[in-house]
Amino acid sequence: METVNSDDIQTLHGSALLIGSKGVLLLGESGSGKSTLAHALIAYAQTERVFARWVGDDQLHVQRAGGALTVHAAQNIAGKAEQAFNGIVEIEHVPSARIDLLVHLRDETDLERMPEKTTDTSFPEIAALLVPRRSTAISVPLIIKQLSI
Repeated sequence: METVNSDDIQTLHGSALLIGSKGVLLLGESGSGKSTLAHALIAYAQTERVFARWVGDDQLHVQRAGGALTVHAAQNIAGKAEQAFNGIVEIEHVPSARIDLLVHLRDETDLERMPEKTTDTSFPEIAALLVPRRSTAISVPLIIKQLSI
């Protein structure tokens, strides 16, 4: 996770979305499937008639304030997201969201089959979930369950 600090704002490489009233921040290496997972989560939420929107894709600004973590899309790419095999597409988005769940996309060999609850040392106040990269069929239900949607 690459960060650039400026006062209390960090710039992260990831994808962020709002599902219902819950903010989700997807983090992982380039090519790990963050954008694809975000598209799948939004599609799932819409089939369940739950509000879902992107906050941003690729470059995000994250700010801590009052024990909360808020994410904003980088202004120059707000309203745009990568879509596998289709390039950059226009997306419906919200300007920011308070993050309730951090999702780390990892290589399957780095994950435990029966994981215990985890936290992120950079953001210990936020619930965290480790999921296999490029595996939306496994990841979507795990994330939805964690969000209690």
